[in-house]
Amino acid sequence: MIGIRLPRHLEDKLRERARSDGISITQLVRNALEDYLSVSNNIDWTITACNLFNVNIMQLQYAMRNSRNVAEFMLYVAGLGKRNITVIPAEDYIIKLKHSGKDYTVKVSRDLSKEAACTKAIEDLHKALFADFDDGFPTSAEIADEMSKLKTALVDKSQDNHQDDSGAI
Repeated sequence: MIGIRLPRHLEDKLRERARSDGISITQLVRNALEDYLSVSNNIDWTITACNLFNVNIMQLQYAMRNSRNVAEFMLYVAGLGKRNITVIPAEDYIIKLKHSGKDYTVKVSRDLSKEAACTKAIEDLHKALFADFDDGFPTSAEIADEMSKLKTALVDKSQDNHQDDSGAI
């Protein structure tokens, strides 16, 4: 399940478009995602950062442009996204994100460039945050297997119903 937030005027436009196409808003969004979303493993770190820190792309660019290193970048993002982020300037930067009462900590080398350090920090925080959730969710292979079983069961049931209808007098 994916949730998105839209301004009211965009939501109204989505509703109008779905109505004119004769489909649901969900189907309209699903079609757009299938047509325009890249599903490769090379995910753009800026999208992950926007979702992780509750900022938009312009705020993220502002933080990147005005910061000199990953520590300043994280402090800008923390202020813009109202997130509880602490940066400890030790030998390596230690970045703590507090989310839902739990601390997620990552280390980033001072030797990396600003963008490389920001990318690594965001990817590592994302992995740490969602590691807790991975245990409870099925893998994509398990989902595909279940979908295949459901499809087979529906086809079998449909054939049984068709045979019952054709033989009845």
